[in-house]
Amino acid sequence: ENLVGAHVAKDDANLLRATFNGQPIRHGNGVMVEQILHARDVDIASGNITFDGTVHVDGEVLPGMKVHATGDIIVTGLVDGAELDAGGDIHISGGVIAQARVRAGGAVTARFVESSHIYAGTMIAIDDASLQGDLQAINQIVVGAKSPERGRLVGGSARAMLLIRAPTVGAAKGGVTSIQLGVNPVLEATYKELLHRIEAQKAEEVNLEKLIKHLSTHGDKGGMLARAKASWQQSLQAWAQLMPEKESLESQLAQIGGAKLEVGAGVAGAVDLHFGKKTLTVRKSYDAGVFSLNDEKIVFTDPSGFVTTAG
Repeated sequence: ENLVGAHVAKDDANLLRATFNGQPIRHGNGVMVEQILHARDVDIASGNITFDGTVHVDGEVLPGMKVHATGDIIVTGLVDGAELDAGGDIHISGGVIAQARVRAGGAVTARFVESSHIYAGTMIAIDDASLQGDLQAINQIVVGAKSPERGRLVGGSARAMLLIRAPTVGAAKGGVTSIQLGVNPVLEATYKELLHRIEAQKAEEVNLEKLIKHLSTHGDKGGMLARAKASWQQSLQAWAQLMPEKESLESQLAQIGGAKLEVGAGVAGAVDLHFGKKTLTVRKSYDAGVFSLNDEKIVFTDPSGFVTTAG
């Protein structure tokens, strides 16, 4: 019988060995290995889960519990005060509540978020509402996609590089909602470090050029000229190799300038809006429209295309 993920041991016909890490599943008279771990509620009885593959929780992840997977994590119920960490995506059919911490290398999707922390390497999609959540995604955050009437982003903070979208942002009664767009600290740090490397390379090139001129003018008693010329050529090549990297990072950073906050129904209550280093404290209500950066000013564009300086 052909078994996926398992083979009969060479030295023992009664022993099956796994081909890769996974969950053993009985199959007829044999055992298959599946790189998906299926679990019911994750609680004190089940213990924490660490798995090399995908974890599918058919139930809830309860307070204080941890689920770590190198692949995806799928939860059919609530994540209640627990910690989830996945190399891939995380899909939660219920809500994320009570200071839960959810971190994914890819995307995070959930029905709602309340007083919890969500971090996604790509995007966050919340079907309903985020109340007092701390949301951070490299690319975008979309709240209320399946609930345009009730969907809202209230309190806490939301940070993304390119887009944050929600029907309603802020609440008339309640604390400040902090929205941060056009920031990618990793990209900015990489760019800063690259500029230092380019500067150092340029300085080395200038010094070698001076040395070549000096040796050419005053004679080359120590036989250094050939070596200096070879080093100068190497330095020029090293500098040239850094240029495409610089252009690539600059084009990624330029995208940040097109960052947007899209509001489907309106802004209510206190909202602190940050675009890169520009900050706007919104203390009046707005109807549907888009906040963006234009000529270093934060502007609001209504559905008819009319643009005003926000504030």
